[in-house]
Amino acid sequence: MADRLSLIGISGRGFHGVFDDERRNGQDFLVDVEFEIPSRIRIDDLRHTIDYSVVAQAVHDLITGEPVDLIETLAERIAVAVLDLGGQAVTVRVHKPQAPIPLPFDDVIVSIERTRITAVLSLGANLAEPVAALNLALAELQRLPGARVLAVSDVYATEPVSGIEQDDFANAVVVLQVDCTPEDLLRATLQIEAHAGRRRTRLVDGPRVLDIDLIDVQDSSGPVRRASPMLTLPHPRAVGRGFVLIPWLQADPQACLTDAGPVADLVTALPVDHPAVRSAGITLGRAVEGP
Repeated sequence: MADRLSLIGISGRGFHGVFDDERRNGQDFLVDVEFEIPSRIRIDDLRHTIDYSVVAQAVHDLITGEPVDLIETLAERIAVAVLDLGGQAVTVRVHKPQAPIPLPFDDVIVSIERTRITAVLSLGANLAEPVAALNLALAELQRLPGARVLAVSDVYATEPVSGIEQDDFANAVVVLQVDCTPEDLLRATLQIEAHAGRRRTRLVDGPRVLDIDLIDVQDSSGPVRRASPMLTLPHPRAVGRGFVLIPWLQADPQACLTDAGPVADLVTALPVDHPAVRSAGITLGRAVEGP
């Protein structure tokens, strides 16, 4: 069981809300935070844990700082701040006991949970404008809570692996740090695919407007494994997919696939008759920018 630290009832006067008098006069907010701290052999030294006075100050600064319309947004900002300070997973509860409700009530509370993961995602497309679809995916991924792109490959042109008549794919790999669960990230990728115009059919290995696969995920404890109808981690077919391994290796030469080993070794082990994966000479993220 993870070690946890709780700070209850951090208070401050904030100016959050959608009504003019909330922004003008402000009101008192209270925040509870509970977060995992590094689980290591205990050393009686503050340098080996998280200074909760620093966490408390960061929370107070957000309560009293820049106004937001929604306390959900305030909770999100607090969660990101705690994770940035070293928390490995965090629960935030924002209390708004003076909320403008014209009925008797005790409190309004928003509660959110966030965890920070590092995910390897494979992007692919071969319909309409494939490179534009990959850029759309990258831009949308960067809008996720706490998102930070750690590495991104160039775009690669890949021969289709099936016998279905179709154009070559544009493929890339993104290594992304994000504040959510793997399941939440999967749901987000499905929404991004839909936004790009993908409509799911029963056709396997057919053409795609956009395809985003979760390949490998790590959290503060190490590799994340899943085996459910919704999500399997690591991706069960990543080992033999050059269109995943080759861009991933280019983005991160030290990459390792959970339970399979260094990606460099997996690339070397690809069969000689593996479908060609060629660099397209395009840098993802700048491919559609003007001169």
